[in-house]
Amino acid sequence: MIGSELDRRYASALLEVASTGGVADRIGEEVSVIAQLFSSHRELKEALMNPVFSKDNREALIKALSRRLDLHQTTTNFLKTLLKKDRINELPGISQTYSMLADAKAGRVRATVLSAKELDDSVVQSVVDSLEKLSRKKVQIEKEVDRNLLGGLVVKIGDLVFDGSLRSQLDRFRQVLSRE
Repeated sequence: MIGSELDRRYASALLEVASTGGVADRIGEEVSVIAQLFSSHRELKEALMNPVFSKDNREALIKALSRRLDLHQTTTNFLKTLLKKDRINELPGISQTYSMLADAKAGRVRATVLSAKELDDSVVQSVVDSLEKLSRKKVQIEKEVDRNLLGGLVVKIGDLVFDGSLRSQLDRFRQVLSRE
């Protein structure tokens, strides 16, 4: 079975359980944190995937991680299930799919706003308001500073990119001038 189908199946099941318990957003955040740890810490990944370590030892590691991060029982049970089914390596993909499914279910979209400097709260709220009107969904903004931008904003929503950066405007201006 290809990864995306598997990811969708596990993410859908987890979202159903989490939604029933009213903790869908919390579970999503926790799974995302664990997936990031899994991807960025080679030792953790090896300890959870290496068959040299018994399943009991790997489950004990999940329990310790769960206690340390104060994970919801649903998250802990999900991680144990992945471990038992030898699917723990699918965690990053499942996390990403869960996030997309949870956003769709909640009627929200995520947008990334790139700017040359930190944005004032009023500017961020203006961008959120505009994007919510455009998308007719609740918008969650992730702000990023890109010092390579001269000014303006670049907004990414899924595959859509709204490039209102000064660099982009200057490039278009150069193209117009080069045609004349």
